[in-house]
Amino acid sequence: MDIRPDDVCLASAAVVGMVGGIFDLRPSRRIPNWFSYSSAVCGIVLRSALDGWRGLVSSMAAAIITFFFMAMFYRLHTMGGGDVKLITAIATFAAMPHVFMEMACIALAGGVIAMGIIIWKRQVAKRLGNVFMILLHHFHGGLTPHPVLTLEGPDSLKMPYGTAVALGSIAVLVITRGLK
Repeated sequence: MDIRPDDVCLASAAVVGMVGGIFDLRPSRRIPNWFSYSSAVCGIVLRSALDGWRGLVSSMAAAIITFFFMAMFYRLHTMGGGDVKLITAIATFAAMPHVFMEMACIALAGGVIAMGIIIWKRQVAKRLGNVFMILLHHFHGGLTPHPVLTLEGPDSLKMPYGTAVALGSIAVLVITRGLK
Protein backbone atom coordinates (compact mmCIF):
# COMPACT_ATOMS: atom_id res chain seq x y z
CA MET A 1 0.00 0.00 0.00
CA ASP A 2 1.34 3.40 -1.00
CA ILE A 3 1.05 5.94 1.82
CA ARG A 4 1.75 9.52 0.81
CA PRO A 5 2.28 12.61 2.97
CA ASP A 6 -1.15 13.90 1.89
CA ASP A 7 -2.72 10.69 3.19
CA VAL A 8 -1.12 11.16 6.60
CA CYS A 9 -2.24 14.79 6.75
CA LEU A 10 -5.80 14.09 5.59
CA ALA A 11 -6.12 11.16 7.99
CA SER A 12 -4.95 13.49 10.78
CA ALA A 13 -7.53 16.07 9.65
CA ALA A 14 -10.23 13.39 9.82
CA VAL A 15 -9.18 12.45 13.36
CA VAL A 16 -9.21 16.10 14.43
CA GLY A 17 -12.66 16.47 12.83
CA MET A 18 -13.99 13.39 14.65
CA VAL A 19 -12.67 14.54 18.03
CA GLY A 20 -14.09 18.02 17.41
CA GLY A 21 -17.41 16.44 16.48
CA ILE A 22 -17.41 14.47 19.73
CA PHE A 23 -16.72 17.65 21.71
CA ASP A 24 -19.63 19.35 19.89
CA LEU A 25 -22.02 16.52 20.79
CA ARG A 26 -21.49 17.01 24.53
CA PRO A 27 -24.16 18.91 26.49
CA SER A 28 -22.00 22.06 26.60
CA ARG A 29 -21.92 22.09 22.75
CA ARG A 30 -18.48 23.69 22.91
CA ILE A 31 -15.31 22.82 21.05
CA PRO A 32 -12.49 23.85 23.40
CA ASN A 33 -10.07 26.49 22.18
CA TRP A 34 -7.13 24.46 23.47
CA PHE A 35 -8.14 21.63 21.13
CA SER A 36 -8.57 23.81 18.03
CA TYR A 37 -5.41 25.83 18.62
CA SER A 38 -3.20 22.85 19.41
CA SER A 39 -4.62 20.97 16.41
CA ALA A 40 -3.80 23.93 14.16
CA VAL A 41 -0.24 24.00 15.44
CA CYS A 42 0.06 20.23 14.90
CA GLY A 43 -1.22 20.62 11.33
CA ILE A 44 1.31 23.33 10.55
CA VAL A 45 4.15 21.33 12.13
CA LEU A 46 3.15 18.12 10.36
CA ARG A 47 2.86 19.78 6.94
CA SER A 48 6.20 21.53 7.51
CA ALA A 49 7.88 18.28 8.57
CA LEU A 50 6.56 16.41 5.54
CA ASP A 51 6.88 19.12 2.86
CA GLY A 52 9.39 21.64 4.22
CA TRP A 53 8.90 25.32 3.53
CA ARG A 54 6.35 24.56 0.81
CA GLY A 55 4.25 22.66 3.37
CA LEU A 56 4.54 25.49 5.89
CA VAL A 57 3.41 28.12 3.40
CA SER A 58 0.64 25.88 2.03
CA SER A 59 -0.66 25.09 5.51
CA MET A 60 -0.61 28.72 6.63
CA ALA A 61 -2.25 29.94 3.42
CA ALA A 62 -5.02 27.37 3.76
CA ALA A 63 -5.61 28.39 7.38
CA ILE A 64 -5.78 32.10 6.52
CA ILE A 65 -8.14 31.59 3.57
CA THR A 66 -10.37 29.25 5.56
CA PHE A 67 -10.47 31.46 8.64
CA PHE A 68 -11.47 34.59 6.73
CA PHE A 69 -14.06 32.73 4.65
CA MET A 70 -15.61 30.98 7.66
CA ALA A 71 -15.41 34.13 9.82
CA MET A 72 -17.91 35.68 7.43
CA PHE A 73 -20.48 33.10 8.58
CA TYR A 74 -19.59 33.80 12.20
CA ARG A 75 -20.04 37.54 11.54
CA LEU A 76 -23.49 36.83 10.08
CA HIS A 77 -24.37 34.85 13.24
CA THR A 78 -24.92 31.67 11.27
CA MET A 79 -21.97 29.67 12.63
CA GLY A 80 -20.34 29.40 16.02
CA GLY A 81 -16.78 30.51 16.71
CA GLY A 82 -15.70 27.04 17.80
CA ASP A 83 -16.77 25.63 14.44
CA VAL A 84 -14.78 28.32 12.63
CA LYS A 85 -11.66 27.51 14.65
CA LEU A 86 -12.10 23.75 14.17
CA ILE A 87 -12.45 24.10 10.39
CA THR A 88 -9.42 26.39 10.34
CA ALA A 89 -7.42 23.79 12.28
CA ILE A 90 -8.42 21.14 9.76
CA ALA A 91 -7.33 23.44 6.95
CA THR A 92 -3.77 23.41 8.31
CA PHE A 93 -3.64 19.65 7.72
CA ALA A 94 -5.39 19.79 4.34
CA ALA A 95 -3.23 22.67 3.10
CA MET A 96 -3.80 24.29 -0.27
CA PRO A 97 -4.11 21.13 -2.37
CA HIS A 98 -7.25 20.05 -0.48
CA VAL A 99 -8.61 23.03 1.44
CA PHE A 100 -11.40 23.87 -0.99
CA MET A 101 -12.50 20.24 -1.17
CA GLU A 102 -12.51 20.20 2.66
CA MET A 103 -14.73 23.29 2.85
CA ALA A 104 -17.06 21.95 0.15
CA CYS A 105 -17.43 18.51 1.77
CA ILE A 106 -17.97 20.05 5.20
CA ALA A 107 -20.63 22.39 3.78
CA LEU A 108 -22.32 19.52 1.96
CA ALA A 109 -22.31 17.36 5.10
CA GLY A 110 -23.73 20.29 7.08
CA GLY A 111 -26.48 20.78 4.52
CA VAL A 112 -27.42 17.10 4.56
CA ILE A 113 -27.52 17.03 8.37
CA ALA A 114 -29.55 20.25 8.48
CA MET A 115 -32.04 18.92 5.93
CA GLY A 116 -32.36 15.72 7.94
CA ILE A 117 -33.15 17.70 11.09
CA ILE A 118 -35.63 19.91 9.24
CA ILE A 119 -37.41 16.93 7.69
CA TRP A 120 -37.41 15.03 11.00
CA LYS A 121 -38.98 18.03 12.75
CA ARG A 122 -41.41 18.52 9.85
CA GLN A 123 -40.40 22.14 9.28
CA VAL A 124 -39.41 22.13 5.61
CA ALA A 125 -41.82 24.87 4.47
CA LYS A 126 -41.07 27.08 7.46
CA ARG A 127 -37.28 26.78 7.06
CA LEU A 128 -37.39 27.35 3.29
CA GLY A 129 -39.36 30.50 4.05
CA ASN A 130 -36.65 31.53 6.50
CA VAL A 131 -33.99 31.00 3.82
CA PHE A 132 -35.99 33.21 1.46
CA MET A 133 -36.30 35.90 4.16
CA ILE A 134 -32.55 35.80 4.88
CA LEU A 135 -31.70 36.05 1.17
CA LEU A 136 -34.13 38.96 0.80
CA HIS A 137 -32.53 40.63 3.84
CA HIS A 138 -29.04 40.25 2.34
CA PHE A 139 -30.24 41.51 -1.04
CA HIS A 140 -31.60 44.71 0.50
CA GLY A 141 -29.31 45.16 3.52
CA GLY A 142 -26.02 43.67 2.36
CA LEU A 143 -24.07 41.11 4.32
CA THR A 144 -25.39 41.97 7.74
CA PRO A 145 -26.95 39.63 10.29
CA HIS A 146 -30.70 39.22 10.00
CA PRO A 147 -32.32 40.86 13.04
CA VAL A 148 -34.22 37.70 14.06
CA LEU A 149 -33.07 34.71 11.99
CA THR A 150 -29.68 33.99 13.59
CA LEU A 151 -28.16 31.36 15.85
CA GLU A 152 -29.27 33.40 18.83
CA GLY A 153 -32.83 33.80 17.51
CA PRO A 154 -35.67 32.36 19.58
CA ASP A 155 -36.79 30.06 16.77
CA SER A 156 -33.39 28.84 15.60
CA LEU A 157 -32.65 25.18 15.08
CA LYS A 158 -29.19 24.44 16.37
CA MET A 159 -27.12 21.52 15.21
CA PRO A 160 -23.71 20.29 16.31
CA TYR A 161 -21.78 21.45 13.24
CA GLY A 162 -18.72 19.60 14.51
CA THR A 163 -20.39 16.43 13.24
CA ALA A 164 -20.53 17.95 9.75
CA VAL A 165 -16.86 18.88 10.07
CA ALA A 166 -16.06 15.29 11.02
CA LEU A 167 -18.07 13.78 8.16
CA GLY A 168 -16.68 16.26 5.62
CA SER A 169 -13.09 15.54 6.68
CA ILE A 170 -13.64 11.80 6.46
CA ALA A 171 -15.22 12.25 3.01
CA VAL A 172 -12.15 14.13 1.74
CA LEU A 173 -9.87 11.34 2.94
CA VAL A 174 -12.04 8.69 1.27
CA ILE A 175 -12.38 10.67 -1.96
CA THR A 176 -8.68 11.45 -2.28
CA ARG A 177 -7.67 7.85 -1.51
CA GLY A 178 -10.25 6.61 -4.01
CA LEU A 179 -8.89 8.88 -6.74
CA LYS A 180 -5.40 7.36 -6.47
